[in-house]
Amino acid sequence: MGSKRDLAWSEANVRELGAAHVMNTRPGGQTPADDLLAGHRHLRLENSELSADQPAARIVDWLAARPRR
Repeated sequence: MGSKRDLAWSEANVRELGAAHVMNTRPGGQTPADDLLAGHRHLRLENSELSADQPAARIVDWLAARPRR
């Protein structure tokens, strides 16, 4: 394992991790997490074009609509 102060190692490490792992979801794309998520109720929310208040309100609405256990 290298040091974060070793910039060449650090950059190579980040690139290696990025190639080995999906760091975020892609619209319409399948990710390794999709199999796990398929078995659980979840909310996937694209918020890159929304203000901070808009996703928060959608999350609150989604949680309120969920059946209680």
